[in-house]
Amino acid sequence: MYAKIADEIHKKAEASKAPVLGITGTGGAGKSSMVDELIRRFILDQPTKTIGVISVDPSKRKTGGALLGDRIRMNSIRGERVYMRSLATRQSNLALSKHVKEAVSILKAAGFDLIILETSGIGQSDTEILDHSDVSLYIMTPEFGAATQLEKIDMLDFADVVAINKFDKRGALDAVRDVKKQYKRNHQLWDADDDTLPWWAPSPASSTTRHQQPVRAVDGDHQEEDRRRLPQHLPRARRDEREGVDHPAREEQVPERDQ
Repeated sequence: MYAKIADEIHKKAEASKAPVLGITGTGGAGKSSMVDELIRRFILDQPTKTIGVISVDPSKRKTGGALLGDRIRMNSIRGERVYMRSLATRQSNLALSKHVKEAVSILKAAGFDLIILETSGIGQSDTEILDHSDVSLYIMTPEFGAATQLEKIDMLDFADVVAINKFDKRGALDAVRDVKKQYKRNHQLWDADDDTLPWWAPSPASSTTRHQQPVRAVDGDHQEEDRRRLPQHLPRARRDEREGVDHPAREEQVPERDQ
């Protein structure tokens, strides 16, 4: 009986067109707060749409337990159009649970219009979120250390959007400059205009104002500007990439490095 139900879920999930937004970043970068604001604005801007959220929290090696504390940061999840589920990694060295794929399939089969998948805090080399998302958002803070540390962050090679959060920290403008340079190097976009890069950071004024939280990508005043920064082929390209289908637009966006 369970096998039959699982088959039905997978069939419905495969037919779903709901995009999966994968959000990852270092611990303490403000991922859950960003997710909360995205949910709030999505619900306000899309009065008939539903959203499903999966947040993964790390399991401690010593005790095997997980706090599952992401929901503590989320005040917008209470409502009929929002479903939120916390998962533990159940291993100390992973950013995602091994049950994430099935959880995403269930949300797709349930008919949610948008799915957000948030990882636990990751290190410099973790890109696991790419295997489960159509669009990936990497959240970081200005406090990443020397600019050479950016060379070690794998997600700067693969993230569709890079967000620098907590922009009221000292050195934030320098961080933006360094991240832009690193992104250009990683993608060989030497002549690209900075305004065309898929990065985002709040203004210092907005980041210190409680009611102007730093999520410009879904702010009505900047929606068209930020849509132009995000190539419209991204969700389809990521799905094709997972299924082994070539996608010219994706290849053009991230050219291969010279051997």
